[in-house]
Amino acid sequence: MRWANITEVIFEEEWSKIEKECSNALQVMKSTDKFLYRGIKHIAKPIERLHSPSNRKSTGTPVWIRNKIDIFLKEKGFVALRSNSVYATTSYEMAYLYSDDMLSPYIIIPTNSVAITWSPIIDDLFHWVKEVWRSHVSKQETKLNEIMNKADYQSNNLLEAFNSGNEIMINGYYWIIDSKYENKIRDLL
Repeated sequence: MRWANITEVIFEEEWSKIEKECSNALQVMKSTDKFLYRGIKHIAKPIERLHSPSNRKSTGTPVWIRNKIDIFLKEKGFVALRSNSVYATTSYEMAYLYSDDMLSPYIIIPTNSVAITWSPIIDDLFHWVKEVWRSHVSKQETKLNEIMNKADYQSNNLLEAFNSGNEIMINGYYWIIDSKYENKIRDLL
C-alpha cells in the first residue's frame, strides 16, 4: 500500500473522532465556509489531536507584557490567556506570516470543550503591543491598558469569532490538520 493510501485511511479514522468532538466548530466552519489556520514552525503529523500549552513560551512579546495581558484577562474572567493558548485565525495570510517559509499553515479545529478569547477589534495582538514596548518606559503600562480596554475581548460566540477574521486564543484540546486536506474537509462538512 502506498503512503498516500495509508494517510487517507488514518484521515478517515481520525475524522470520525473530529465529528464527535468538534461538532460546534464544524457547524461554524460549514455555515461560514471558513477555516481556522495556525502558522507552524515545524512539520507536524498530517492530522493530530493536541492540547494547548500550560505555560507557553513567549516568542516575540516581552514576558512582562504577556504577563500583564494575562492578569488583565484573568481579572475579566477569561480562561484562554496568552500563556496557555494557541492562536488561530480565519486569515490564511496572517497564519502564513507565522509559518516556516517551507510550510503552509495548518487547519485548527477546536473541540467542543475549549475556552476561547477573541477581540472584535484586535486582528493580531502581537502587532498592537509592539507599540507598547517601543514607547517610552513611563508610558508603556498606560499604553497597554488602553489597548486592552479598547480590545473588548469576548469568550463566547465562535461564529462571531470566525467572522471577525481576528486572532482567536484557544485553550484546551484541538485538532490540527495539514491544509492540503482543506478541499476534503469542505466535502465532508
